[in-house]
Amino acid sequence: MIMPMTTSLVAKHVPLQKRTGTLGILMATMSLSYLIGTPIISMISDYGGWRFPFLVYALPFPVLGILLVIKGLPLEPESEQLLNKGGLLDGYRGIMSNRSAIACLLGGAFSSAAFTGITLYAASFYREVFILSRSSATYIIVGASLSYTIGAIVSGKFVNRYGRKTITCSTALIAGVLTLSFTVISNLWASLIVLIFGCLFSGMRATAIMSLTLEQVPEFRGSMMSVSAASEYLGAALGSFLGGLAILYFSYYAIGPLLGLVGIIAPIIIYLYGVDII
Repeated sequence: MIMPMTTSLVAKHVPLQKRTGTLGILMATMSLSYLIGTPIISMISDYGGWRFPFLVYALPFPVLGILLVIKGLPLEPESEQLLNKGGLLDGYRGIMSNRSAIACLLGGAFSSAAFTGITLYAASFYREVFILSRSSATYIIVGASLSYTIGAIVSGKFVNRYGRKTITCSTALIAGVLTLSFTVISNLWASLIVLIFGCLFSGMRATAIMSLTLEQVPEFRGSMMSVSAASEYLGAALGSFLGGLAILYFSYYAIGPLLGLVGIIAPIIIYLYGVDII
């Protein structure tokens, strides 16, 4: 619920030329919070038991977030609040009748499914196929997360220069091809390089497609970003399911080709039906 509201507020308070950069920082901080929070929670739980992370880590940060919202976000005038109280069904009808909006939703879902192959199965793949230790696999995931974070931040510069649709399609296509490749390369170091660059372009894609989606159906931005978040999570569920099937019926080597092909579908849909609204 928080993510769609946050992106809608970015559109409301940040000028168009600076929105993509702001979204990139937003995506990067989410990635970094996952990267930094996981080991911190592990250390805290070792010190004080499983309840301790909820009290020391999970409770203070939402409270801090609430205080920042109260302090930093201006209140809307009453007249504007009344203007924004459109019917919920009106928003969904507006989205479902817009071909470009639907293309963005499908593209986001398929791209998210492809990226799940990296986030969920990469560590297990390297441990199973290349017989790496658990600590080595952890370092790989840390490097992949940092690469994703860098991609999310730098994407804004390319979007402002070449356009939201162009960068979304190009980065999604490259990310799909790299995802397709990383499990079929027999050399460990070559596979790791492909993985790192796959995460880099996945981060760029995430920022670009969010920026593109945000400008679809501007009169119903809140509903649009809510549906977009739902489609991304459904895509992640689809990627988890397909990756599991690949392992179950084939092997770890099949994860990349299957999810990579799903990822390549995304830029095709957006290229054919998406519109970059100025």
